[in-house]
Amino acid sequence: MMNQQAMAERQARIEREAATQRQAVEERQKSSEQQEALQSQVAMEQRAALEQQAARDQQEALEQQKDMEEQAAREQAALADQDIVHGTLGGRNASLPHTPLGDRDARGERHPQYEQGPMVSRDPRLNQKTEQPLSETEIESPWRRSIQGTSHEHEEEAP
Repeated sequence: MMNQQAMAERQARIEREAATQRQAVEERQKSSEQQEALQSQVAMEQRAALEQQAARDQQEALEQQKDMEEQAAREQAALADQDIVHGTLGGRNASLPHTPLGDRDARGERHPQYEQGPMVSRDPRLNQKTEQPLSETEIESPWRRSIQGTSHEHEEEAP
């Protein structure tokens, strides 16, 4: 058998190994606890970052939807303000009948007797407000005279 000294050494070695094992187990437990705490902290930070990102994404989605609605409203307003004539061939609304004289012709005369020469339309003989009739040379239009010549020239050539 073993002597007392060897037994004591063996007992001391067993106690040291047991202490070493306990210390290793405690260190493993501490490191696993620290690892778990670190993992839970990282998980909480990740959750918070995801929540913040989700809130930002939701805010951006709301802003985009609001912008799209505003743009659609602007487009609708532009369509409502747009003249129905625009966008048709010839710049004319296809549902309206054609006008024989064009789109912008006036419905009435420009002024009375506008188709006559400028001096004839102001003939004092036709004007009832004139008191004295004028001689034919005074009535003759300078405009007509410049184009057709004087009436005296025509009378001399006729015989």
